[in-house]
Amino acid sequence: MKKFFKRALLLTAAVCAVWTPFGGAAYANENAAGKTLTISVFVENEVLNAAARKFEESHAGVNVDIVPLFKDSSEINGMAYENDVQRYSQQVNTALISGGGEDIISVGEITWSKLADRGKLADLNEYLTFPEGAYYQNVLDAFLYKGKRYTVPLCFSFDVAIRDADFDRNNFIGAEPPTDLSMDELFALADNLDTPLFNYGTERHNKFDQINIAAHVFNVYFKDFIDMENKKADVNNETFVSLLKSVQALHNAGKLYPGDRVGSLNGLITIFQAYSPLESSLGVIDYTGMFFISGSGGQNRIGANGLLNFMPAINANSQHKALAAEFITFLLSDEMQTSPEIMFFSPVNKKAAAEMARLNYESYRNSGIFIPEGFDLEKNIAAFEKLANRLTHTDYNDRQIQYFVRAEMERYFGGETSAEQAAQNLQSKLTLYLQE
Repeated sequence: MKKFFKRALLLTAAVCAVWTPFGGAAYANENAAGKTLTISVFVENEVLNAAARKFEESHAGVNVDIVPLFKDSSEINGMAYENDVQRYSQQVNTALISGGGEDIISVGEITWSKLADRGKLADLNEYLTFPEGAYYQNVLDAFLYKGKRYTVPLCFSFDVAIRDADFDRNNFIGAEPPTDLSMDELFALADNLDTPLFNYGTERHNKFDQINIAAHVFNVYFKDFIDMENKKADVNNETFVSLLKSVQALHNAGKLYPGDRVGSLNGLITIFQAYSPLESSLGVIDYTGMFFISGSGGQNRIGANGLLNFMPAINANSQHKALAAEFITFLLSDEMQTSPEIMFFSPVNKKAAAEMARLNYESYRNSGIFIPEGFDLEKNIAAFEKLANRLTHTDYNDRQIQYFVRAEMERYFGGETSAEQAAQNLQSKLTLYLQE
């Protein structure tokens, strides 16, 4: 199996941001009374509704009007989800191009970098500042685009890898398991692992599992493949071809198995999403004994925006930019980040994240929810913070790019094309798309 990645580490963990340590935002816009602040969202959610009502209570005479494409997530057609997202994207683009649109635009579901290129979003650096050391500043700065801050994540996520409990430690490189692994090292370990072949089931599930793992690796190395700021793609190369062939080889050897998580290597590693210093997609988890997989140059990707997929941006056409900025400030405040409405979200503000983990931990203990034996919350919070501090970049959540990538991977793993042809096809599609 060809080695194609350098040593480092991968992550993903869901987290939210704040303004000042455990205090509310000041009412700076004294002339806002009687104004209506409008917010465009893909789907309405209770957290945002609660924030709007609290903001109105502290800002006499101000109304916050949330304008969703869908009132409830149950209205979204699961089979046509991408079409629904496209509808929202077209709605936002049409409004902004015509000089209209809501004051605040939720850009978590759409390619906000293209809106920024067209001058349709305001630079939040003109309105927001972040006290040094109060936040996961590296997470906030990962969303900078061409030196400007067009949006901020309310929640972030990263991928964590964990060893299977029954895995023989002697199979790892060196006497002790390393904390950082490159993907090629993981693939090599999986390839050498002596485990029984796994009965996959349907061929469709086989292909789906390979696509999940390959697409996940692609996202880890997103910045090697895609340069969003300069509108360039570089996938027609040995690295991408080797990625496809390596995953196919592991599949043929029975070293992959299907599942609902991000991806798994049979008998070696489970990759899942981490949401807070306490919680993950697997429930309460101990972060002190994790594997991490990194992109080249030590790149660690911030994944999807976790449980709260609302990323605020200010419409450049807005006549209420100061009020819009104050609402975003309120969303990022400790008052909101530690409120009951977001009990299961973890703030980007480090102090608030730890406080939320402690509150949830006590709630779990009182409710009898399972907590791993010997679990040390304070050590776990410290381990989580250490991991989160190493996050370096985001893939801008461009769904069209992800669609192109997965479509070509599906053709390859379905036996319709070679790895080399898939790389050529993808290069052509991405080049055209990025230069539109």
